[in-house]
Amino acid sequence: MRRRLFYNPDMSNDSRAHRAAHIAFFLRVLGTGLAVAVLAAALGQAVAHLHDLSQVNHVVGEWIALAQALSDGVFYPPLEQGGHYGGTRYVPVFFVLISGLAKVTPDYLVAAKLASLLSVGGLLTVVFVACRRVTGHSADGLLAAGAALAFPEVWRALQSPHADALAAALSVAGLVLCSSERMGKARLALASLLFALAMGTKFSSVAGPAAACLTVFQRDRRAGLSLAALTAGLTIGGLFSVNALSDGRFLENTRALASGGMSAGSLPVGPVRLAYALKYSAILTFVVPILLPAAGFVLVRRAREGRFSVWEWYLLFTWGTSALIFASPGTDLNHLLELEVASVLVLVAGLRPAAPAPSPVTESGIRALFAIALLLALVRQVGEWTSGPAPDAVPPARIAEAIGDAQPTLSEDPTVPVLMGQRPFILDAFAYRILAEQGRIDPEQLAGRIRRHEFATLVLLRNVHDPNDPLNARFTEMHFGPQVTRAMAESYRFEQKVGAYSIFRPKQPAAD
Repeated sequence: MRRRLFYNPDMSNDSRAHRAAHIAFFLRVLGTGLAVAVLAAALGQAVAHLHDLSQVNHVVGEWIALAQALSDGVFYPPLEQGGHYGGTRYVPVFFVLISGLAKVTPDYLVAAKLASLLSVGGLLTVVFVACRRVTGHSADGLLAAGAALAFPEVWRALQSPHADALAAALSVAGLVLCSSERMGKARLALASLLFALAMGTKFSSVAGPAAACLTVFQRDRRAGLSLAALTAGLTIGGLFSVNALSDGRFLENTRALASGGMSAGSLPVGPVRLAYALKYSAILTFVVPILLPAAGFVLVRRAREGRFSVWEWYLLFTWGTSALIFASPGTDLNHLLELEVASVLVLVAGLRPAAPAPSPVTESGIRALFAIALLLALVRQVGEWTSGPAPDAVPPARIAEAIGDAQPTLSEDPTVPVLMGQRPFILDAFAYRILAEQGRIDPEQLAGRIRRHEFATLVLLRNVHDPNDPLNARFTEMHFGPQVTRAMAESYRFEQKVGAYSIFRPKQPAAD
């Protein structure tokens, strides 16, 4: 009865299909227009904030500090040297790119943001190419690129330098090569190199290589095994070369910090943390609940139809690696980026013009979801523009002016000392805590220096005296450790807040 309620006996199946095709065409045009608007708005915002500290934090600072050290001839600083503390979990490709760009512009902040622009630009380009190959339409490539930017994590990656976008770009580029039915030797070698570079950019970027090797293996076992062997060989050889060039410091860092504080007991927590991260992303923009479940639906449907392509395998493996990544304490939303990009690729694969071809109703549904996601992204962007500049969108000169000539400076974010032409005392406050817990460094040494007021200025990301500071609970647990944090709170007074940074001075002259 419910079906007949809206049944029109005068409308034939052909007429309904014709109407659905018209709706799909309208949504295609609408989606393309919205995608172009999103791309233009995102690029405009990124260029507008190229020279300020918008979206810059301690993680960005670590990439910048590693690039500074490399430019100074130090490939991976030692864990401890002369009162300076290193320690990083990062592999080198992204900060090598920043260091190279710093030779073009002497400003490390601009170099890092240019690296972000290039990374996201490369990612959107390979997404465009991949989707155009899937559907045969350039408009769908634009739609997919815009839809990827609709996610707040991808949009933020334009301004907040992280390795995620570059790693995903390299992985998707390799997958594009492997999506061809025939894998020649040159194509196989290039794909292996791209996958090795992806893992040299972000070590957990294994979803792309895994999807490619499995897909190629299903078509040609010999080619699949060759792809896996060559990718593994290039990756291992590259990492051994990095270790040799760093005089063994890369392996020293990896042994100490590769797990990021993760243990076997924390593995079951990964999916829960991933769910919370997706929930928080949905609060920022309601794009995740619109596109990710739809991508999951397409994934299941294509599995039932026996039409699993490299893109469905990519999404499936990305869910697994994301759950594993979020088992590590302190994992932030930027790690959602690859999962979001893979979801967009699978949704576009749902438009693939192959038998059985997608019905106009299915096509209209997918395109409508893309249009809604793009519209939400634009609404959020307009809201940000109309609400005025963000609190962290301040020029570096404001921070330098607030600190003044009072040196030395201990900063929770190494961006600050790097931009002032100094070597940071702390490369990564999170890594410092882990090293202290492992007994590799003595936190009492730094705590004693703080109590003796050896630092004229502290620059922190929160006010340690304010119990209502939203970052206090998390950073007190994750950064520095209790001894150092307690010494900061007891020995220094809050002076002012500039952008995202809280500036502290000694409470009283140091005792003789």
